[in-house]
Amino acid sequence: MNIRKLKLALGLSVIVTAQASAVPWCHGGTIVEVANVVWSGSTTIAMASGYTAPPSVVDEDRYQVFHATHDYCQSYAGGGGPIWWNNVPGAGSVNTITYAPYILTNTVNDYDLSMGVSFKCKKCYSIPPLSAVKDFRTVAPLPGTEGKAEYEEYVRDK
Repeated sequence: MNIRKLKLALGLSVIVTAQASAVPWCHGGTIVEVANVVWSGSTTIAMASGYTAPPSVVDEDRYQVFHATHDYCQSYAGGGGPIWWNNVPGAGSVNTITYAPYILTNTVNDYDLSMGVSFKCKKCYSIPPLSAVKDFRTVAPLPGTEGKAEYEEYVRDK
């Protein structure tokens, strides 16, 4: 009897865990770019030199630059908004998005730290996205239709 209950509890916990992990990062919150960083080759070497790759890693420079950029962005982590607000997965956490050089982001070729790196740090806040309403402007009507309301058009400024 106890084994049956254990199996049931285990099965339910797997289902609950699967449902909880289906929510995307920062769902219902606001993602804000907190840093756009460009490191030259010498800066990248200085920032990444403290990371030692395990023997199983094929490209040590990729390993080092990944951990250096990740740790840099983690300095912005925490304080993702009020805890009494809506429950946002990942509130206060920071994601690192590397976008250059091309050889690092889009190929499997040998990356070297001297090539530098460009990356963005994006932080999740638990506060829902705000929308701004801009002023509307009147578009000039066609000649001969001036002053007739049915021909006037209001366009939202972008």
